[in-house]
Amino acid sequence: MSEPIEAAEFDSYLSRVQNSLEREPMPEAMDLARQAMQEGQRSNFNRQATREGTPWAARKPPTGGWPILNKTGALQAAATGAGSGAIAEVDGRSAAVGVDAGVHVAGGGVHAAGFHQGGAARMPARPWLGAPDRVEEAIGEIIADEGIRFF
Repeated sequence: MSEPIEAAEFDSYLSRVQNSLEREPMPEAMDLARQAMQEGQRSNFNRQATREGTPWAARKPPTGGWPILNKTGALQAAATGAGSGAIAEVDGRSAAVGVDAGVHVAGGGVHAAGFHQGGAARMPARPWLGAPDRVEEAIGEIIADEGIRFF
């Protein structure tokens, strides 16, 4: 039978856990978080919806039969880390994904990423950036699992 832990001991333990999580590098967890974020972006394109699940505004006729924001596939490829203009940065304490709209891709798409995200005078916003809640929860689990290895 284990002995009871005094409140002060438990507080000290929690403090050590918090300090370790705040300073220890977690490159593997951050790379998994990056992958999860990119998969979240892919989900947005596949669902043609915002991270919250709100469908993107329909195109005005006449338009082609391609999926919204995916005429050439360049924006989706960049947003998911598979194309020109992809931002996928990982270090021991953070992960970032996105699109460098300054990159010119033949056929277009990437340079207009910000306009699609926020809209413009004659174009509705179709927010593609951001991971769905389920992906954010998965990232939290990834980081928590990685934190356990310190103890």
